[in-house]
Amino acid sequence: KGDTTDWLELMNFITTSNLTSATNWAFVESRIDMNSFMDFVIAESYGNNTSWVHNREFWKEKRPGAKWKWFLADMDRTLSTSAVTGTLADLLTNEDVLVRLKANTGFKQRLAQRYAAHMAGTFTAARVQSLLSQLDTEISSAEVARHQARWAPNGMTATTRAAGIAGSMNYAAIRATNVFAEITAQLGVAAAVDTTLALSDPAHGSVLLEGIPVDPGTIKLFPGISATFTAAPAPGYAFTGWTGATGGETITLTPTAGLALTAHFAPSSETILTRTLAAELTRLLKERGAL
Repeated sequence: KGDTTDWLELMNFITTSNLTSATNWAFVESRIDMNSFMDFVIAESYGNNTSWVHNREFWKEKRPGAKWKWFLADMDRTLSTSAVTGTLADLLTNEDVLVRLKANTGFKQRLAQRYAAHMAGTFTAARVQSLLSQLDTEISSAEVARHQARWAPNGMTATTRAAGIAGSMNYAAIRATNVFAEITAQLGVAAAVDTTLALSDPAHGSVLLEGIPVDPGTIKLFPGISATFTAAPAPGYAFTGWTGATGGETITLTPTAGLALTAHFAPSSETILTRTLAAELTRLLKERGAL
């Protein structure tokens, strides 16, 4: 469990088995955390990491039923305007696990729709640019000057640092415009269509798409591929229904052009604690004589 033998057994299975078989695919899903693997592929592809092949790290807990998971390492060769596309094709051709899993059409469709979900939340240009700006301000000009002096004459300068940040900001804007065509071409899915997602009040709740928090507004999804939406009420509120669909908090739809959804929330009767959990616990323990 979580060792080389376990990994090699899995690789042998996905290499020698027909992964279009539902039974064989169920076994693969029992061994691989598919969302974790897809997120690895999506992140490497979104950022067009030109050194992904050297930086693949995965792990598995040593307990029964644990699945292999991936995490991101050494992402410094990403978000560069010198490479704004191409890594997805490279991964599909050369990444050991992906080369085998792509034989399953359902997997490719799930990967495409999960990618779209990340583009509607995780990787919106506005969010990426905001995070870059935040990280920029966290490093003082004095620290930049110290770094420059330490590594002169070959290290980073304030000028090259600013240019790099500006380039990554520009990359985020460019990537938002070209990524869907790349997904369509590489994963063999139909062109993405616009979907309108709204909230009755953004302060009262949010929506997750494929388990990923997404921003309300016009988002792109791939038609003909199921997508799961989950309404998540904020504390003190309850989900009351959808406009544009029927069902409970979690619904699964097959998007078509012009799909419009609104999640509605209303005040609930639950009690909101205004103090920290630690403070509440201390109070309760004192009341019961435990402190």
